[in-house]
Amino acid sequence: MVVSLSTAAFDSFQSAMVSTGSNDLFRNKLNLWWIRACVVLIIFPVVVVALKSPDILQIYLISDLVSAALVPVLVIGLSDRCYWWRGFDVTVGGLGGIFTIFLFGLVYYNGDAKAAGNLILLEGGLYANDWSAFGEFVSILTNLPLHSLTYLNITTLSLLMIC
Repeated sequence: MVVSLSTAAFDSFQSAMVSTGSNDLFRNKLNLWWIRACVVLIIFPVVVVALKSPDILQIYLISDLVSAALVPVLVIGLSDRCYWWRGFDVTVGGLGGIFTIFLFGLVYYNGDAKAAGNLILLEGGLYANDWSAFGEFVSILTNLPLHSLTYLNITTLSLLMIC
């Protein structure tokens, strides 16, 4: 599974580089074979960096974690009833969700800030021998609206104090 995910991502990356180089950079005025040759030259350092980087599943898990932090507050902004919800509120809500992971890690690991920081990066993996990975996804989903609404209340109070 990991090999097929990595191959699919790498193949999509190569195709995107060729099409971007051909269409956007050179406006289809350069021969396609020259662009493909440049992509092959660029791929060698990419492969070297990929061999030294973390596991691809860990990267996918981190992106899922960030998505779980951003999507709920983004969906709130799509509702017509929340016309006052701005992009900055979504950003604060998402960052608050990631900060919630850190706070959950502090509580779960009895105040160990290094272990709480590693929990954000899922250093133990998804299938650790404890409930830390499950707890971080649950803590994000339960505390996201709280962070955004807290920011909204602070903003509203500051505007009322100014006026």
